[in-house]
Amino acid sequence: MQRRTSTSLLITGHFGKEKCLQPYIFDIHPFFDETGQLIGTLAQARQCQFFSALDYIQGKSPKTLTPSLPNTILTQRELEIIFYGYQGLISKEVAEYLHLSRRAVNNKLVRIYEKMGVDNNDEFRKWIEEIGLNHFIPHHLLTSSIQVID
Repeated sequence: MQRRTSTSLLITGHFGKEKCLQPYIFDIHPFFDETGQLIGTLAQARQCQFFSALDYIQGKSPKTLTPSLPNTILTQRELEIIFYGYQGLISKEVAEYLHLSRRAVNNKLVRIYEKMGVDNNDEFRKWIEEIGLNHFIPHHLLTSSIQVID
């Protein structure tokens, strides 16, 4: 407001009827009188749409991320491994994020592949997209916050 320009905020909070933790972009537009005094603001909110560069190039974006579990066959840990793996992290990086050994991550990936009947990374990615896991984000990664994004 001090710059007398519009600003955008990324606000993650509990919104909607279900009070689900989700990100929204709020565009705030200040209004000034003829003397330069702030007389009010207009705010517009919209659900934040996420996308990766690869998804954009392939025409699959933008997309809304969801913390709700799309599949109950998988454990929470397996869903976390799928999330990080789908984002392009290698087993060593996934292990660091989850405080596991690389071998533990690889063993879990083998079990996930077996559960889902896939044999390779391409089939795995296709399966993730078919059941909507590419829209999943682990709940603990979404936290209530406000960030200026303009």
